[in-house]
Amino acid sequence: MINPIDSNLSIFFRDPREAPTELGTLGVLYLLRRDVVRCLENDNGILFPAIMMMFAGIDLLAKFYAGSDKGSVGARFKGFIKKYFSGISGDDAEVLYQLRNALLHSFALYSRDDKNKKEYSFAIGPASQLVKEFRGRYFISPKDLYAQFESAIQQYQKDLSSDAALRAKFQAMFPNYGTTALSVTGF
Repeated sequence: MINPIDSNLSIFFRDPREAPTELGTLGVLYLLRRDVVRCLENDNGILFPAIMMMFAGIDLLAKFYAGSDKGSVGARFKGFIKKYFSGISGDDAEVLYQLRNALLHSFALYSRDDKNKKEYSFAIGPASQLVKEFRGRYFISPKDLYAQFESAIQQYQKDLSSDAALRAKFQAMFPNYGTTALSVTGF
C-alpha cells in the first residue's frame, strides 16, 4: 500500500517530460516545469515567461521547504536558493530575488531596493555563470538558471526521502499548493 505522502510526492515531482494522460488533479510543480520546458525548447527560447515560471517555482518550493506561506517571501526565496543552488552567494541570492521582483511585478529588467538604497539593472542572455555583475548591470544566464532550478528540485526531492521534519512541512503545504484540477484537453 502506498503511503499518502509518497503518493503526493509522486504527483508533485512528476517528470515534466511525461504527457498528462488523466483528467483532474495534476501536480502544480509538474505543470510549471512542463511549461518551462516548452518555453525553453522553442527555437529562440521564450525567455521571460520561462524565467518567471522558474522564479514562481522557487517561490513554490520555498513554501514547501519552510512548511509555511507566512512571513517574508524574500527570506524564503533566498533561503531556498542558498540551500539548494550550488555556488551561490548571499549576494547572488539577493540579485536573483530582485530580478524575480522586477519580472513578476513589472515585467521589467529594473528593480530598486529602497531598504538598502540599491538599484538593479539586468540583462538576460549568455553569461559565464548564473549571475555576473559587469559595470553596474547584472547578467543572468537562463541556461544556468534552468540547470540550477532542476538540480535544486532533485536535491530537495532527495532530502524529502529521508528527513521526517521536511516531509511534515511538505505535507502541511500540499493541500493548498500541491495540486490543481485541470483538463488535459489541448495538451
